[in-house]
Amino acid sequence: MNATMDDVLKEVKILREEIHELKDLLIPEAEPEQEEIDAIEKGRAEYKKGEYVRLSELKNVI
Repeated sequence: MNATMDDVLKEVKILREEIHELKDLLIPEAEPEQEEIDAIEKGRAEYKKGEYVRLSELKNVI
């Protein structure tokens, strides 16, 4: 059986689609809950105001 380049490309495309489908099954995307969104927004606001502790400062405490 002689496979042409077109045959190989078709097979690769099929395999990519199947891998994508498997990925979606194994790693479903979840929407964040409102509580999580609020926490992220609060953290960003605190960061903009400079209300945070640097990692280096935390390492010195530990």
